[in-house]
Amino acid sequence: MYTCSPSLSRCSWSCLSPRTRRPNVVIILADDLGWADLGCFDSKFHSTPSVDRLAADGLRFTDAYASCPVCYPHYSNQGVQPGAAIREGDFKLIEFYDTGRRELYDLNTDISESKNLIDAKPDVAKRLAERLAGWRRDVGAQEMRPSPEYVPNPQAVDGTVKLPARTADVKGLQLRYEPLPHKNTLGFWTRVEDTASWEFTVTKPGNFVVEVLQGCGKGQGGSEVEFVVAGQVLKMLVEDTGGFQNFKPRDIGSITVDKAGRYTLTVRPQTKAKAAVMDLRQVVLKPKG
Repeated sequence: MYTCSPSLSRCSWSCLSPRTRRPNVVIILADDLGWADLGCFDSKFHSTPSVDRLAADGLRFTDAYASCPVCYPHYSNQGVQPGAAIREGDFKLIEFYDTGRRELYDLNTDISESKNLIDAKPDVAKRLAERLAGWRRDVGAQEMRPSPEYVPNPQAVDGTVKLPARTADVKGLQLRYEPLPHKNTLGFWTRVEDTASWEFTVTKPGNFVVEVLQGCGKGQGGSEVEFVVAGQVLKMLVEDTGGFQNFKPRDIGSITVDKAGRYTLTVRPQTKAKAAVMDLRQVVLKPKG
């Protein structure tokens, strides 16, 4: 008896006798695919029916280990910003090449990578950063260089300037970009000292209304925040929106940009009323008139 089954190649079939049949082994190479991004591993945010069928008919490998899990260049999930990661024991260091920002986590006690230990454990951070730099030297990795043609957050044809969370430059220990589709926000804003800023380019100067898309958990409102651009300061009292990912657009005032050029908008918390300041998905400068 012969068994005919579809091959996993694109357009061929194989008819093999039971004695000569061999298991199909499929290697899927994907960029920045996390284990929790597939339906067969209980993802609630992505639908992957084809891969799920393969997993149901085959064998899933649920544990993997690497002696030196270093990747360069690595486009991390922090807003597709180029960076690299290295792990030593329970400690994981992430380094972002655009800004030099580093994050350190103890995966034994903090598997969700919520508490940045970069200031609390400087010796560990220094050791891992030196190992990462040494690895780049050893393999002759080519360092990325700034593009002279880069135009940050350019003004649209209709005069609007959009500043999404994923392009923000964050400074501080906890604040970060959260890329999951239901978030897509600056989150973990648990420290008043942490700030976010955007560079943007104006080609049509004028007066602009500043609109923010903010969320805040129930009972967590009341924090005071400043938005600073071109020497002008707008103050905002964070509203309780019923959930940190329940975003509400708010006009917080107007600014004037006198001439074309490159500018920076910075968000600086002044007070933190409760557990976190807010989540911030986007800032938009809308031309008046």
